[in-house]
Amino acid sequence: MFSPDGKQYAFLVGSSGSQRLFYNSVEIQEFSSYSRPIFSPTGKLFFWGLKDGKVILSADGRIIPTSLAGEGAIVFSKDGSRWSAFGAELEKHKSKAIAPGEIVMFVDGVEIGKYADISYPVFSRDGKHYAFLALDAEEQMSLVVDGKVSTKFDKPKVECSFIMRAAVRGPNVHVQSSVHYLSDGDIVALVRDTNGWTVYKKGKVLNSYLQNVWGGGGYTIMKFKGFDDEASIHGRSLVIAKNAPVAAWWERPSGKSASWRVVVDGKPADSINSPNFWSAQPPVLSSDGKRIAYATHLALTEGSKTDVYVIVDGFKYGPYAHVWGIHFSDDAKHFAYAASDGSTDDSWSYYVDGKPYASKYSSVYPPVLSVDGKHVAWKARRDKKQVLAVDGEEVGTAEEVLWGPDIQESGATSWVIREGTKVLKIIATIK
Repeated sequence: MFSPDGKQYAFLVGSSGSQRLFYNSVEIQEFSSYSRPIFSPTGKLFFWGLKDGKVILSADGRIIPTSLAGEGAIVFSKDGSRWSAFGAELEKHKSKAIAPGEIVMFVDGVEIGKYADISYPVFSRDGKHYAFLALDAEEQMSLVVDGKVSTKFDKPKVECSFIMRAAVRGPNVHVQSSVHYLSDGDIVALVRDTNGWTVYKKGKVLNSYLQNVWGGGGYTIMKFKGFDDEASIHGRSLVIAKNAPVAAWWERPSGKSASWRVVVDGKPADSINSPNFWSAQPPVLSSDGKRIAYATHLALTEGSKTDVYVIVDGFKYGPYAHVWGIHFSDDAKHFAYAASDGSTDDSWSYYVDGKPYASKYSSVYPPVLSVDGKHVAWKARRDKKQVLAVDGEEVGTAEEVLWGPDIQESGATSWVIREGTKVLKIIATIK
């Protein structure tokens, strides 16, 4: 595993019960087993380990004992100065029902509380605040800001879909609900309240729904019996712009013939309606919040080899069999994605502003655009090898790409690759 800047690295040797962890080739303290190493945005090493039968968290060399049943999760502030860790506690109750204290939350290494369930915590852009949604034993939801309940939401007074339990111990709230800090420091959140499932922005209601549909990845769509014709939201599709207080998501208005559509701050993004939401990737907002892109089926039934389109600001690109990795350049002037033509062999190509590059691949990773969108780089797979390319020119192959591509302001693109036991850094200078 490499740090975001590619300068720090860590690796595991051995198998469970007899593992050794190396950080920049120096072996660190011995534990019975380790999780996959995690780096903060500033290159500090974090990992979960097992010592004397108990789960510990190592945070930049600081050892923190926990009461967790297994490996948890870690999130960082944008600048890496703050972090939060959370996971499921060992069960201390006999009942199968969820009980208070099941999820333990740490912020900057300090345990701040135990909750029946939570959403993933988020930090404000300046790192000064954090927020998450918490559920109590009675399934009442609250917004927690800086460790204190900011808003407590009443339980539904209407019949609506229930909270999905995707994991035995949790956390589970993040499957359908979430909270986000906007660029102006305010909050947008999807919560379960008196009106069902409601999107709040800056404390005001944008839209409410009776059904919260879950797309489990690929084309898996999980709906709730009895809510087929009710207003619905795809909870995991809620996204925000990087540098603007704008949110977007998939919704379906009520009515038997109603279709799915993408909305921005609760209003339709364009005039396009779809038979189903796209579950493989949520909508994508440009950094300034002024542009939006998403993939969708436009056929009445899924199954056609080429009925998928990329929609950018209401304009259709396609059709394709599948689409992956849509995103805008940081300056919002260009967009890129990968798409498959549905053929049996090398069916995937990369596109910038809707125009394809000639090379074909068996599988792909999301493309990377330079800040100004003038260059695009990728790693993709063909003939059991990963291929490195920049601006459509293939510059090499690798057994495995460990880090990158990373495009510098100069245009130079780099990857870290593995060939057998050798780890190499490849740099391609763009003319």
